[in-house]
Amino acid sequence: MGIVFQVIDDVLNFSGSPEWRKVQGEDLKAGKPTYAIFRAIGLLGGTESERLKEILCTPALREDEAVLAEGIALVRKSGAVEKCTEEAVGMIEEAWKQFSGHIPPSPAKLMLRVVCANLIQMAYEV
Repeated sequence: MGIVFQVIDDVLNFSGSPEWRKVQGEDLKAGKPTYAIFRAIGLLGGTESERLKEILCTPALREDEAVLAEGIALVRKSGAVEKCTEEAVGMIEEAWKQFSGHIPPSPAKLMLRVVCANLIQMAYEV
């Protein structure tokens, strides 16, 4: 489940929602090679993939707001946000099936399920 939370955090980093408390694209701006960014690089074609790698690996480029916006747009265009969300949903459902069978019903178990569902819902709203 921890991996799912990280993947969703990576996805939410490309959200423009005011409800999300991070600055959009802050992982890209910091040069962090997140799963969502790597998926985007793999999904984009030649020159766009190379451009995203260049932005990710060049601090001076990432400081330029227009270039950062270009990088964010490339990630979103690639379909990586949707792919990562789909993967996370599949992983959380599988993990929940395995986990749930070992834990008896309780308020804590219910609360964990609600947290997981809310996190997935947030990712779909990106």
